[in-house]
Order: sequence, then structure tokens, then C-alpha cells
Amino acid sequence: MAARPAFWIWEGVIPYLTREAVEGTLRLVAALSALGSRIALTYGMFPDDPVPAWKQRLMRRAFRSLREPIRAPLTRDAMHELLARAGFRVLSDESAVDWAARYWPPQRGVRAVERLAVAER
Repeated sequence: MAARPAFWIWEGVIPYLTREAVEGTLRLVAALSALGSRIALTYGMFPDDPVPAWKQRLMRRAFRSLREPIRAPLTRDAMHELLARAGFRVLSDESAVDWAARYWPPQRGVRAVERLAVAER
């Protein structure tokens, strides 16, 4: 384990991995991190967004055709559970809807397809 806290950024990857790979990576990051280390990660791809099922199927097909199938669509609760099991405490968790409201009001049509969580070991 490291002697000093680190800051990890894991962006734009989680939906394309298996859940097992996500869990393993979080465990490894925790094992390599001193207390006080933080991780910022993006996740999501539909679970917390009320996208109609037919649109989700269409979007998944589109990602598969780009050879980027969505393998680990995670809800907020599921991601918090994975972080907790790896030894992290969630400090914040916001969606694109939250960011748009804060930085570009008023926004219409922004979807909660992606979330950003920050957690501390």
C-alpha cells in the first residue's frame, strides 16, 4: 500500500467492462491506495435515466456496431455498493442533468446517461 494519498481518475470506461472487471479494478485501486486517497469515476449508461426500452435497445445496438458493447450498466445504488465493498466512501455522485443545471442553466433535453462519483478510501 502507498504511504501517501493518491487521486485516481477512471473516466469513460466502466460501462464497457464486465461487472467482475469493475469490481476487480476497484479492489486493486483500493489495495494500492493509502487512506485518504480518492477516485473519480464515470459510470451509468441508462439505468438511472428513464430512456424507453426501445431506445435503449437501439442505443445498445449502435454501441455494439462500434465494437463498444455496454456490459456493465450500473445504477447509482449498485455503484455505491461496489465502492463500499472495495473500501471506498462516496463523497459525491452527480449526473449530467446535475452538471447542466449548475453550469448551463436552463437546459432542456439533457439525459442522465452518465454519472460522476467521487469516493475516498
